[in-house]
Amino acid sequence: MELPDNMLIPCPDVGFQFRIVGACFVCEHYKGLSKPIVGGVEVEDCQPEEIHIICGRPTTRKLTSWINK
Repeated sequence: MELPDNMLIPCPDVGFQFRIVGACFVCEHYKGLSKPIVGGVEVEDCQPEEIHIICGRPTTRKLTSWINK
């Protein structure tokens, strides 16, 4: 599966700013590509925008408190 050269991705290594997706293919955290799945079956004829990069970089997430009143 090939992706066009003009595809961008928000990258955790640069503060989630956009990078050219080609940077993923040489990154130590790159774990492959994933096509969309519908009804448990991988979609074969999907558009490049529907493909996901599998990134192995651990990321932090902001916590939000929820107060039950």
